[in-house]
Amino acid sequence: MKHWLSVSATLLTLASTTNAFAQYPQPTQPTQPYPTQPQPQQPYGQPTQPYPYGQPTQPGYNPQYPYGVPAAQQPKQTTRGGGEMIYLLGTSAAYGIGTGVWIDALAETKDPGIAVVAPITIGAAVPVGLFLWDNYSKMGRGVPSSMATGILLGALEGMGASGMQSSLSSNGWSFKGHSTLTFLTATVGGIGGYFFGDYYRPDPRNLSFIASGSGMGAIAGMAFGAGSTPRRTDGTTAQASDYVAVGGFVGFNSGMLATGALSIAGVTPSYQTQKYMWVGFGAGAAVTSVVYIFYLFGDRPEVWHGLIANGLGAIAGAALGGIMSADLKDDVTAKKTFAPPFFLGAGPVPGGGGMLSAYGTF
Repeated sequence: MKHWLSVSATLLTLASTTNAFAQYPQPTQPTQPYPTQPQPQQPYGQPTQPYPYGQPTQPGYNPQYPYGVPAAQQPKQTTRGGGEMIYLLGTSAAYGIGTGVWIDALAETKDPGIAVVAPITIGAAVPVGLFLWDNYSKMGRGVPSSMATGILLGALEGMGASGMQSSLSSNGWSFKGHSTLTFLTATVGGIGGYFFGDYYRPDPRNLSFIASGSGMGAIAGMAFGAGSTPRRTDGTTAQASDYVAVGGFVGFNSGMLATGALSIAGVTPSYQTQKYMWVGFGAGAAVTSVVYIFYLFGDRPEVWHGLIANGLGAIAGAALGGIMSADLKDDVTAKKTFAPPFFLGAGPVPGGGGMLSAYGTF
């Protein structure tokens, strides 16, 4: 009897619970007011993102060359650099001033107030004209540097030739003749530099190389000339300025031709290499100075002959410096590049004495 009562109570409890849930019906899913539209199928599949391998990290990214375009396939610069134009404008200003001095020499101007008119006017007009020319049509790569180097080397060529003529000839030229020759050689050098640059489009480092070779050749040539000065039969020495003028002129042209030929043949030393060539040039001259110790012994030694050893040592040092640093590359991020410390020309002047013509880049 107890068991039946217990089962009946359980059934009554379940029934009351079911009725309670029935009073609160379960929520149903809302119906869509419109039927769901089917999504259009992509013919080739929908890409998951516009860049399957991630967003490019920088503009101009080329997935074919993720680590940069090889140097051999990079486009070469065809227009001149900013430093080239500064070099040309500075050199052309000096050319204009020199041209004004030449005009004053031809006109035999004596009044100082009148004499400065031509140098100032032409000294400003030449660089302004070149600036306007370049502004209208940009010069090609290497053209401004070639023109500037041609003007500079041409002017030094004329100065050296004038000094040598005055020393070796009994009938020396007047200042009018010397200035005329210098004006002509500088002008021819500038015109020739333009055509050389426009045809070969040389690397500016080649022009620095040619200028360096000219300067080294002139210095070494003067040392050779001074060291080769003979002693006369009466015991006196010959006029050393004659030999210095010839040696400097020959050395200047030899260095210019040698480095020019190497440049045309494809040799382009970096600015770092050229710097160490100058270091080797000075070191070679210094090391060979030990030869003077041997002149302490003997009767009436020809001490000045030791300059021949200095000249040879300087040239050998420059060659070794260039060979040992041939693999050095330039820092493309450097704000200032190497330039030869100076360009040099030398020769005697009428009436005795010497003439030293130098253009410094320091």
